[in-house]
Amino acid sequence: GDLVADNLYLGDNEKLYVGAGDDLQIYHTSNESWIKNNTGTFNILNDGTVQIKNNADDETIAQFIEGGACKFWYNTNLKLETTSSGIKVDDSTILLDNSDGATYLKMVSSNGHSNVLEFGDEDDDDVGEIWYDHYNKQFNHRMNESGKFNFYAKQSTQTTEVFHIHKADAASNVQSHMIV
Repeated sequence: GDLVADNLYLGDNEKLYVGAGDDLQIYHTSNESWIKNNTGTFNILNDGTVQIKNNADDETIAQFIEGGACKFWYNTNLKLETTSSGIKVDDSTILLDNSDGATYLKMVSSNGHSNVLEFGDEDDDDVGEIWYDHYNKQFNHRMNESGKFNFYAKQSTQTTEVFHIHKADAASNVQSHMIV
């Protein structure tokens, strides 16, 4: 049936049911509001931009632009944005390209700053890092423990192995050797 009214008021914990078998529910508890879909996919259709904003309507939290970017903010600062070539995080572009079957990661920083790629795992979240120093135009590498690196030239099967041996005794005598 049809319901025609200027306003529809429901109290706390009272639900608006839509569909056969209460498929869609809209309700409010004393401190939270809910839209609950009990069947299939929940779709939001819009001709333009969909935004999620704070209650004062002065801060955007997320924005979904038709045929364009998805953007996410933290405390009014844009943190993540999709682009036609990848994603942009905090004004730095990260491109993932697998046009030739391999996956490449490209990081482009803004304003000539350096790029840092850190490595770690569940047991050690600071294993090492590789970074490009924009100001000195050089690549750097840091690792926490002795290790072995293999460097490959692009489109080549030749490998250069680099070993780093670092020892320190109780008297703080440090020995460091780089073997190529």
